[in-house]
Formats: sequence, C-alpha cells, structure tokens
Amino acid sequence: MMQPLPSRRIVQGFTLIEVMVALAITALVMTLLMSATFYMLQIRSKLGEEVQQGEQVARREAWFRQIIGSIQPLEDEAPDPFEADASGFRALVSRPLRAQALVAPEQIELRIVADDQGATLVYKVDKVETVLANWPRAAARFAYLNRAGKIETSWNTLLQPTERIPRAIQIEITSKDGGRPLDYWFARIDADPWRYKKTLPPFLLPGAGGS
Repeated sequence: MMQPLPSRRIVQGFTLIEVMVALAITALVMTLLMSATFYMLQIRSKLGEEVQQGEQVARREAWFRQIIGSIQPLEDEAPDPFEADASGFRALVSRPLRAQALVAPEQIELRIVADDQGATLVYKVDKVETVLANWPRAAARFAYLNRAGKIETSWNTLLQPTERIPRAIQIEITSKDGGRPLDYWFARIDADPWRYKKTLPPFLLPGAGGS
C-alpha cells in the first residue's frame, strides 16, 4: 500500500495591506524621532542663549560694581567734585574698565541715555563712549544713598554737610509705560566718604597746657 506524500506548507508573502501598514508605522516612528530631535535642538539653542545672556548681564553688573566700588572722594577745593543726578555722574575711580594696569585714578562718566527704544547705560572715559548695558522698552534712573540710608535723587558734594561721596549707588529699571519694577542694580562705595575738619588735637591747642 502506497504511503501518502507529506503535504507541503505553502509559504505566503506579506500582503499589500500589511506592507502599507508597516510603512505607515515606520514613517510615524521616524516622524516622532525627528520631531523629538528638533525639539531637543530648540531647547538646547534656547538654553544656550539664556546662559549667554545671563553671563553678559552678570559681567556688566560686575563692571558696574567695580566702577562704583572704586569711586574716590575729592577735596572740597578740587575743581571737579562729585556731582550727580538721576541721569548719571562724573567721578574719580581707582578701578576703571581698562585691560592694562592703572597707576593712578581716572575720571570717568556714567550716564543713562533715554530714547523711544528704551534706556542705555553709557560709560565714558577720555571722550570714548562704551555701552555698558541696554534695557529695551524700559526706563532707568540713578539714585544715591547717604550714610543714614536715605535715597537721594541728586548729589552735590559742596552741599553735603559731612559726606563727599554717597555710601552706595543704585540704578532702578522700570517699565517705560507704567513704571513697573523690572530690575535693580546696586553697588556699595568702599572709600571713606567723610569730610573731616582739619583741627589740631586738644592737647596741641594754644593754652591747653598753660597754668
């Protein structure tokens, strides 16, 4: 009796629908991967810009503190005493913004220039102007703190009874339209501000040791 031949398994390929579904899934996965990559690149770019802007702001604030901290008081007889108002001031500083070492104090000027675009802080020395900071769509003004902590909008050395220079200087940055506070720069002056009276000690005064 003849044995029946084993049945052959019919191998079938993918149908057209299956191929189309596989291609659609592959395209969807590739689209998601490309979108995620593009999103990550955008985040990286924005973070890089924010870090760079933060470094620039920190550097400019450090320059501001360097200038203010090194302001030197002048004698009453000096031809150019410290005078200031809300727009800025001229002062003698021991640490101006220079790449090389300085052997003597230097006269500098800090001014806030306002226009329709906003406010700009300009550093001037030897008739050379440098933009130190810029605040678009904002207003800025200087203020000066005396030894009692009182804020003055202007400063005239000759009218101050005891202090030649302020104890600290600040810049207030507000919105241009409503005056909403936006930023605040503050720096303390390290030099001794007092105006001392040149009088002899009591034991050296005439008649102090007489009978």
